[in-house]
Amino acid sequence: MFPRYNITEPVTIYTPVRNAETNEKRFVRTAVRGCIWQQDSKVAYKTQGVADASLAILSIPYLHDYVPEKDFTGIGWTIKQGAELQASYVVRGEIAFEFILPAEDPEFYKVCVVPFEKTYAFKHAKEIVNHNAGSRGQWYIKLIC
Repeated sequence: MFPRYNITEPVTIYTPVRNAETNEKRFVRTAVRGCIWQQDSKVAYKTQGVADASLAILSIPYLHDYVPEKDFTGIGWTIKQGAELQASYVVRGEIAFEFILPAEDPEFYKVCVVPFEKTYAFKHAKEIVNHNAGSRGQWYIKLIC
């Protein structure tokens, strides 16, 4: 699937999912192994100062339970693009953090998001590209974060 000199590592994805019965939005944790994370650290100089312009390219094996975002109903896993709390969090490594409150809870940001963002280096997907060429064992999802 990937050139053999690349080192694969696990990635943890937190995807916002709305419960159809209770209408609560929760972040569901999915750990995916065998991913390739390529990080390019850069800065951009602006009139207000220095801004982070880092770019991460992530290649995730196309697993049987992956569902494209437009077809996602809460079964399997996906990666969502969007605004801050509408998008999936992508974290390098396999971590066990759980978002314990629903997103609508008034304490959600203080109890869940702030500790998470202070502890883990995360990315949000800016672009998602599916590579479905060749045999199914060679399919993968490419994220640009």
